[in-house]
Amino acid sequence: MKLVTYRDENERERVGALYHNDLRIADLDSGYISLYGVQSKHFSSMLSMIEGGADALDSARKVLDHVRENEPEGTWFDLQEVRLCAPIPKPPQIRDFLCFKEHLVNSMNVTRAMTGNTGDEENPSMDLTSSMYATMQEIPIYYKGNCMSVIGPGEDIIWPDYASLMDYELEFAAVIGKKGKNIPREEAQDHIFGYTIFNDISARDYQIQEMRGMLGPGKGKDFDTGTVIGPCIVTADEIDHHNVRMIARVNGEEVCDGNSSTMHHTFEDCIEYVSRCETLYPGEIIASGTVGGGSGFERFTFLKPHDEIELEVEGIGVLKNRIIPGPIRKNKHPIVKSNQMGKRWSALAHDKFSYKKGLVALSPGVYAWLLPDGTWGLSNSGLVVDNGVSMVVDSLYDLVLTAEMLEAMKMAEPVATKKIDILINTHGDGDHWFGNELVQAGEIYASILTVEYITQTSPGLMALMTRVFPPAPTALGRMIGKHFSRYQFDGITPTYPNKAVSDSLSIHVGSKLVELIVVGPAHTPGDMLVYLPEERILFAGDIVFVHGTPVVHSGPISRYIQVLQDVLKMDIDIVVPGHGPITDKSGVEAMIEYLEYVYKESERRYKSGMSARRAAEDINLGEFLQWNEPDRIIYNVLAAYREFSKSSIDISPLEKMYLLSELGNY
Repeated sequence: MKLVTYRDENERERVGALYHNDLRIADLDSGYISLYGVQSKHFSSMLSMIEGGADALDSARKVLDHVRENEPEGTWFDLQEVRLCAPIPKPPQIRDFLCFKEHLVNSMNVTRAMTGNTGDEENPSMDLTSSMYATMQEIPIYYKGNCMSVIGPGEDIIWPDYASLMDYELEFAAVIGKKGKNIPREEAQDHIFGYTIFNDISARDYQIQEMRGMLGPGKGKDFDTGTVIGPCIVTADEIDHHNVRMIARVNGEEVCDGNSSTMHHTFEDCIEYVSRCETLYPGEIIASGTVGGGSGFERFTFLKPHDEIELEVEGIGVLKNRIIPGPIRKNKHPIVKSNQMGKRWSALAHDKFSYKKGLVALSPGVYAWLLPDGTWGLSNSGLVVDNGVSMVVDSLYDLVLTAEMLEAMKMAEPVATKKIDILINTHGDGDHWFGNELVQAGEIYASILTVEYITQTSPGLMALMTRVFPPAPTALGRMIGKHFSRYQFDGITPTYPNKAVSDSLSIHVGSKLVELIVVGPAHTPGDMLVYLPEERILFAGDIVFVHGTPVVHSGPISRYIQVLQDVLKMDIDIVVPGHGPITDKSGVEAMIEYLEYVYKESERRYKSGMSARRAAEDINLGEFLQWNEPDRIIYNVLAAYREFSKSSIDISPLEKMYLLSELGNY
């Protein structure tokens, strides 16, 4: 039998059995009254029926035969006239197991690609997070689901507003029919009432973060409408759970065709394991975990708003649902940039150079390439030429931007730039090296720590991020769409530095002396200044931001401030920042003022026990709100808190972006 729970025209939950090619429902309570003239105690709910055991099943079969043959008035309905619910709307317990090895291996390989962790060379599927893999081969591990978040077929899945990477999971589940404890494997089948389809909706971005805490998924799985069960329960006598075909479709396109025969642990294994010294009760759900290929995450594809998910399991049916955006909750007190730049900060821009896109001559043979308005990814670069030798300071965020810059440089210095001899990467952020391949320099210099840092970043990962996050109806999706979708990360071949600088190094571009001075960790682990002492020009990289909020990725802040104070002691007239207009020492002084203020205010809040996020919201930025991206204060408060706690442990870049998106006005 295929048993269902449905709501009648009065919104009452009732129990029925499908017949007539699953197009009609026999109402078991009404059918029993029609057959016997009295009401059954078993058919008030699906749980009551399951608890009724063999007697209830026997009665249900007789009622179904009666209704199918006679169709007495009021005992049956066309399926389209009613609304199906989850077969057990509030199960007494949900346990979701990890029974399919292929799903876990696929997921681990995707995670490795995302994080850059190369894992175990002899077994690429294994890495530091793969103890789960080793464990699941020995025992059927599981987590407990949320019994209060269950929905059924046809109901909308509400996209949680904190998550950006939403996913489905193609599973099926056994429903416990008989109470038991310490159940031997060979007796486990006797405790199964039937089977249903199970869709474990997952917020992958949160799940990845939470799993690092070794306590299993929390908000990665736990939200209203996050557990989908249905459309029916097929009684155990009608299906061989060891060999059923499992298919997933998204918007009608088949994305998975698997089989339960690939389960490493069967339901018998799961029941034997979980019933050790613990009583199982009728109606409990034992889910299989995701069949291999049965999730978007395994292909690094995710759901979009209004996608329709269909999960089909042979012998059970099709579970169809749509995912829709939930209400948008915006931060009531976002950190928002002021509309106008005051005179004090406007004066930071060097009065000899306008801030317009293009190549600016600083002195004979020395140029700056500027990309207003200096926000995310719009970085500056430099060119130094002499006696037919050329050096570029930093490439740009993508190949389009870098090609445009190189063309302008060739127009200005056609002989010297016919071939670029030297490229300097001031640090490891992608907007200062992703375009390296177009520069085609014979020598690429960076600090030792930047060389290590660069190999952990990836234009391919940025390409994936800009594809999968912006469709999400979330603050993070909107933020990534606004700041990063304009760049073309596809097709970039990473080209890494081949000259590592340990401390400082003097090189020559023709007769021009260039000093490479390693000052990190500050903005990033391996920041390096490019100083032309004879010209009194400093290419500061992201050690200096002008008209933009600086970001302390590494720190500590106290060291960053010391680096800036050392810059003030240098003999310089012109400072080319990593972002923003050309400045002089006044731009460096403004950076020191900002960082000292944030450091002091963070320390006061740290000592009071305030969280870093709350501190970032609470600090009054005053005139600093006139700088671009004032919400980036969260990076700097986090760095200050790490310094105060004397901890080297940092949250992931993605977690920081979550905080940033929630603090900003996205």
